[in-house]
Amino acid sequence: MSVELYVSYDAKPSIGDPMPLASASARTAELAPSVFMVDGTTARPYGVYAFTVSGKGAVGGERSAPGGRSLSGIISGSSEAGYRLSIYENDVSPSSSARLTVRNVSAVAATWRIAPNGDGPAADERSGALAAGESQIARDVAADAYLIEFHVGDARVAMVPRLELSPGRNTIVYLVGEPHPTTDREELLRPIAVQELPFAHGPADPHVTTAPSPPESAPDEAAAIVFNNGSASREKQGDMTVSAFDPDRVVGNVSIDGVLPSVGDIELRSLVPSAAAGAPAAAELSLKADVPDGAYRLALAASGEPSGERAGCTMRLKVKPITIQRVRERVLAYRASGDVEAATGEDVVALLDRADAHLADGEIGGACVDLNELLNTIRAQKGRGMSDAAADALITGVRELRVDLGC
Repeated sequence: MSVELYVSYDAKPSIGDPMPLASASARTAELAPSVFMVDGTTARPYGVYAFTVSGKGAVGGERSAPGGRSLSGIISGSSEAGYRLSIYENDVSPSSSARLTVRNVSAVAATWRIAPNGDGPAADERSGALAAGESQIARDVAADAYLIEFHVGDARVAMVPRLELSPGRNTIVYLVGEPHPTTDREELLRPIAVQELPFAHGPADPHVTTAPSPPESAPDEAAAIVFNNGSASREKQGDMTVSAFDPDRVVGNVSIDGVLPSVGDIELRSLVPSAAAGAPAAAELSLKADVPDGAYRLALAASGEPSGERAGCTMRLKVKPITIQRVRERVLAYRASGDVEAATGEDVVALLDRADAHLADGEIGGACVDLNELLNTIRAQKGRGMSDAAADALITGVRELRVDLGC
């Protein structure tokens, strides 16, 4: 299968002389045999590369794609918006006519037109409109030199002042990158890449311009980053996990872009990026003791790697106050799991019951004294009568109780 690849980075593309992939990768030990790297170096300049795929062990001889298919792949984009690879099938069917293909691999919708710019007796005029990624073919174009221009709205964003169209050739013009309105000639030339493919002689093409069509293959726009969190109800004691995944890529970061109503003590920590494409990235949502009870909306964001794709999600979070009953339930759960020894658990529950009785009588001061004694008991038993993790979680809960009581 013959494929040409254009990397839209340099303003003046160059013709490369690639080695077979296995040989090329052997020059760079860390590359697998199926990887060909274009990095702008002298050995691998940005430009046009031709690749031929053949059966294992086939060396030399004529090789062609199954059914005579011809494909072109083009990478276009920017470091800010990310890059995408689109693969198009080229029309190299036999004809006696000149053929012009126009492809829009830029980030914007654009219109195009050609007008005569030569000395030939016959001339042609064609035009079209392409959404991002779409392609059109002008068939049976009169052989001549043409001006081709691209517009976004009423503004000219790119041009080729003299494009030679000849019989027996499919001239392919790409609009790439992020074209913008300008009157600078060099800037108008920059978002253009041109490719020429010969084809055999045959019957003349019909005199038509095809309808816009999408590429043969492009990134799956539907495979977006997905969050696993929509809403949650959480007491202030303890953390919860926020996660996101992308079916096609690795998610490298999950963050909080904002909280409404604004509060500074809800945060994400302990981020674990995706281990592989499709695997979740996860972080712990941490609520500090002084987060007021109530309902919050969290603007979550996640980004994929290496594309830089970002996705957002609004998570509704209800923060419930920590209570003595909830701390008691947590102690009982730790006893059941073996994280708190039975005798230590009884001492902790007894102090919680005593604080609860003081609160029932309206004696907040007495409850604060009991909770302070409870803190000292838990600290003394950490690593002895209870696990470190259980002790840390209980200390956090008791502190939050004291904050809520105004101790």
